[in-house]
Amino acid sequence: MSPKKTNVREARREMYRTLILEAAEKIFAESGFDAAKMQDVASAAGISLGTLYGIFEGKLELFTAIHEERGRELLERASSVTIPLDDPLEAMLMGVRTYIEFLVARPNYLRIHLFEGDAWAFGGRLRTEEQRRQFSLGLQLIADLYRRGMEAGLFFEEDPELMARLMIAQHQVLLADFVERGDDAKLEALIQRAQTHLTRLVATPETLARLERN
Repeated sequence: MSPKKTNVREARREMYRTLILEAAEKIFAESGFDAAKMQDVASAAGISLGTLYGIFEGKLELFTAIHEERGRELLERASSVTIPLDDPLEAMLMGVRTYIEFLVARPNYLRIHLFEGDAWAFGGRLRTEEQRRQFSLGLQLIADLYRRGMEAGLFFEEDPELMARLMIAQHQVLLADFVERGDDAKLEALIQRAQTHLTRLVATPETLARLERN
């Protein structure tokens, strides 16, 4: 097969993959993993069932691919906004904003993530090495920010990884409450609420006093 034909074939496969992931995310959010059917995904994507199985071998592989794709996007976005900032508290607050905006902008994925019923702070159902890698890097990103905050005297002394897990758990509860409230929920209010709770969780009394004065 010529390189040109190979490129066309790969581009077509990638196009189908994107269509399938978008459709599957919606189906899984509406039906849950157990009730979702591959035929429903194929219909929503506008492709044949045979084409779907030519890209993904089964429902579990498809479900896992959604988590890997979204996890990769989220990790890249969070890293890009937090790492360049010198102030660890500012970086952490910006990270919270980015994290919440990302998930709320993808309501189907947020519902999937919430309705699995797992504790986010401990990684939930990490089915693949890629998912475990992403979770480890995300946890380390938060822990490193907390460590920097301790060194700067902004955060109280505690195990950084434990604090990272507490922050993740806090966000899971707030996002679940946001989804449950439905149309009455406001994104900016959620972000402010999450940032306030996070600051109270990590900051020393001196840091809190300084923030109140400002």
